[in-house]
Amino acid sequence: MKGEHLENVVIVKLPFPVVGTPFAVSANEVEAMQGRNPFESVVLPTVYRRLAQAMGRLLPTATKTGRCVMLDTRFTTTEFGWQLLQALPPLLRK
Repeated sequence: MKGEHLENVVIVKLPFPVVGTPFAVSANEVEAMQGRNPFESVVLPTVYRRLAQAMGRLLPTATKTGRCVMLDTRFTTTEFGWQLLQALPPLLRK
């Protein structure tokens, strides 16, 4: 019954992880010490996984159809928003 009755997913804002948790703080520190940008190497992959999980619930099989409405303007007004959209599975975009 996984997603059987689900037809729409509305994403009001990007699902960023909570910044101040001990895990987030230490993961960001480790990435920074290794010379990487924590936003690109920790935060964005987490956001992508959460978006992909929502899409997977909406479209659990290749024959299922549904609608995902993304209301956060950062999807289209920021570089990382465009990167997230491009990383999602190919979908009809309007």
